[in-house]
Amino acid sequence: MTARSRMTMRATVQRNVPAGTDGFGGPGAAVWGAHIASLACWAYTGREREIIDGDKTVVLADHKMMVPLGTDITEDDRVTAIKDRLAVDIIGNTMRIHSVIRRTDHIQVSLEEVA
Repeated sequence: MTARSRMTMRATVQRNVPAGTDGFGGPGAAVWGAHIASLACWAYTGREREIIDGDKTVVLADHKMMVPLGTDITEDDRVTAIKDRLAVDIIGNTMRIHSVIRRTDHIQVSLEEVA
């Protein structure tokens, strides 16, 4: 089974792009916009860890995602949803891209979800 044949899920990828110019002619405030609406992928969950600071608790979940070679995705992008082949949310929270690694037959993306 090839990596491509396992990519039955779809991800939404956003990119932070400048919106117009500011009053001085420089780039305006950046806005997250749709970059790839339905990226073929395969995602799986790595480890979860809980961080407790006084009365605040944060859960960090590490996820991995395989995407096709040649996909325009960087550490500056973010993933906002991953759905299965029936368009049911698997992971609905926004995730930061921690790393993008090129493999022989796919790109491996490490994601970090904060809940």
